Amino acid sequence: MNMDYTFNFPVNAVLLAGGSIKNMPASEPQVPGKGHILVGNKALGAHTLQALKNSSKIGRVTLVTPLTKEQLDSQWEGVDNVALSGNSLMDSVAAGLNAEPVSDRPTLLVAGDQPFLTSEAVDDFLLSCAQKPNNVLWYCFVNKKASQAKYPEVRHTWVKLAEGTYCGGGLTCVRANVLAALRGVMDTVTRGRKSPLKLAGILGWKTLLYLLIGRLTVPMAEAAGARLLGLPCCGICSDYAEAAYNIDDWESLQQARKRMGDL
Repeated sequence: MNMDYTFNFPVNAVLLAGGSIKNMPASEPQVPGKGHILVGNKALGAHTLQALKNSSKIGRVTLVTPLTKEQLDSQWEGVDNVALSGNSLMDSVAAGLNAEPVSDRPTLLVAGDQPFLTSEAVDDFLLSCAQKPNNVLWYCFVNKKASQAKYPEVRHTWVKLAEGTYCGGGLTCVRANVLAALRGVMDTVTRGRKSPLKLAGILGWKTLLYLLIGRLTVPMAEAAGARLLGLPCCGICSDYAEAAYNIDDWESLQQARKRMGDL
């Protein structure tokens, strides 16, 4: 695959506003997708959109949603294009990336359930990506100390590496022309996620062992990802806790509304 390993600004963004959250009560108003749930009298994804529009590093924004552009109200001003969300996360990612006019340039994928995301967090992530241009995928992870210092009430799935303890963030940068490879990796990992033997076959025994005993380093994890994808990728550590404040269930939605002053 011919690849132009440049990283130029501005970067186009794909904002994912589909999906759903767990344990929603029947009394909660029905919405077309997770990104349209109200927090602070504004949709979750509209909060996230504001961070993108305030970023000096972001250009065109594509919203992936079950709605058409004509169905969006004024809180979505700043959306340049709309793509129809799919039945799965990867289908929605594909819809957003396929709407991009240039496939080999980096595109920022943004989870539309980040109500406290800031332009500073977006800029910091993209500037860090630009310092490592020879990749096809950049994944954000957030330091546990930074997250708990700002949002102690938020639960995360933590992974202990040799350099520290981290959780996944809601920002990913990817070159759209590696979509097929990325989909294949996601399918492989999904099939093997509940079997240690399959995971060992996917990641390698050494990688899995070092992960289990807390000795896996970030470069080792990057190398495992590159083996899976067959292309270079890297992790980007962020100290911006808001980059990992995602709404996954009713409890986290209530916590976000409390911080917004809704409760």
